[in-house]
Amino acid sequence: MQEFFRIEALLRCDTVLTLYQAEKGVTERVEMTLMHQYEFNMKWALHRSHDRYMWPWNWRTDEERPIRASRGLRIRSYGELFDDPYMVDVLERIVKARRGRKKDDLGDIPERFICLLIDRSLHPDVIINDLKTVLALLQGRRARIKKPYQFKVSSWIKYLDCYDLWRQNQNLSFGDIARKVYGTRNSQSYERAETAVKRVRQLIAQAESNHWPPKIK
Repeated sequence: MQEFFRIEALLRCDTVLTLYQAEKGVTERVEMTLMHQYEFNMKWALHRSHDRYMWPWNWRTDEERPIRASRGLRIRSYGELFDDPYMVDVLERIVKARRGRKKDDLGDIPERFICLLIDRSLHPDVIINDLKTVLALLQGRRARIKKPYQFKVSSWIKYLDCYDLWRQNQNLSFGDIARKVYGTRNSQSYERAETAVKRVRQLIAQAESNHWPPKIK
C-alpha cells in the first residue's frame, strides 16, 4: 500500500512531469533517471503495474494463491528470467546505466532491491530463517526504519480525485470539487475537498524529496 501511494504521488510531481514533457514521453533517459533518483519505472507505472500493491492477500487456501503472488517479491527461475525478453531488456538497461556512471555517483543510491539465488532443495524453514537474518543485517546498516503512514485507502483515493480535479482546472472551487467527488456541496464537503488537496500536495512533496514514509498533517 505504501508503494502504491508513493508511485501515485511521483506520477503527479513536478520533477517527473517536467522530465516526461521535456523528453516527450518515456525515453530510456527518463527510465534511467527516475530509476536512479526514485527507484521506480515510469513505463510500468503508466501501465498501472503498481496496482498489484492493492490486490487482496486473503487467499482462503494455498492452492488459490498464485505461486508468484507475493508482495515485494518477483519469483523467476533462471530459464524464465532469461527467456523473458522484457526482463532481459530491463537487465541490459540497468547494466548499461551503471557502467555509464562513475562509482562515486552510485555510492548514495539506496540498495532497495537485492538479488537472491535460492536452493529449492533446502527446507523452507531453513531458507526463511537465513533470509530473516540477512535482511535484519542489511536493514541495520541503513537509517532507522520509519513507521509506515497508515493510509485509509477509500479516503485517499478520493483525495487523489480531488487533487486531480484541482490540478486540471484551478478555476474550480472546492465546492465544485466536493460535489463531483463527494456528491454534496456544503461547508463540510468544501472543507473535505480543501483538506484533500492539501494532503495530496504534502504527499507529493515528500515523495519528490524522498522523505518516505510520509508524515501527513
